[in-house]
Amino acid sequence: MQRIKHIGPVLRMIHTAIDQHLSNRAQEMDLTSAQLFVLHYIIRNDDSDVYQKDIEARLELSHATVSGLIARLESKGFLECVPGTADKRYKRLCATEKARCCEAQMHMNIEQTEQLLLDGMTEEEIEQFKSYLDRILCNLGIDIAEEGKKRGKENA
Repeated sequence: MQRIKHIGPVLRMIHTAIDQHLSNRAQEMDLTSAQLFVLHYIIRNDDSDVYQKDIEARLELSHATVSGLIARLESKGFLECVPGTADKRYKRLCATEKARCCEAQMHMNIEQTEQLLLDGMTEEEIEQFKSYLDRILCNLGIDIAEEGKKRGKENA
């Protein structure tokens, strides 16, 4: 087995593989992985108003990209854009009943992907792996607790 020389390219390969795996699973619901994450975020934050800027910040995507995602989700019947409660000029993003029917499947796809990633690891190895990931983020100046607060309820 070849040893890894540089972790950056490997982390990128893992990210791409996870995205492809989730995209394949999301296709069953006529969604892409990015659309799946948008809906998942909106449904998970149902108790507060969610706006396009929230999606941009959470998924770290451009305004144009998120606009396209929202437009496609709306045209597919997964989202409704309604006037905001505090300021009617801003459009609040609301999951439709169609999206809510897919919620369990979305959550299951994400959980199954997590299990696939950790398959064959002991609980101790999983905790150690998470510790290494935390340390890498810390080395890059990213505090996962602070990022979680900025991004809403979802943990990374």
